Amino acid sequence: MHSPQDASEAVGLMWDLVTALEKGERDYVDSGAEVVQLTFVQHPTMMREALAEFERQVALDPAPAGAVPEIVETVRDVIGSPDETF
Repeated sequence: MHSPQDASEAVGLMWDLVTALEKGERDYVDSGAEVVQLTFVQHPTMMREALAEFERQVALDPAPAGAVPEIVETVRDVIGSPDETF
């Protein structure tokens, strides 16, 4: 797994983390979270944009309405809540 080079790749990685969580792939989730956290430190503006885009996509997803905040909150928890860091 490599660090995302742009916001689009970062959004893809966040969706990968959601899929891995659903499948119970804890090792992938842990390593993915580390990559996302490190990328937040190195490129905070890009990653804030990515997180905002991810949240927008989740809101548009046909998931049950109650699941949208849960999905976003789960990803925020996994990546270490970047809003508190910066």
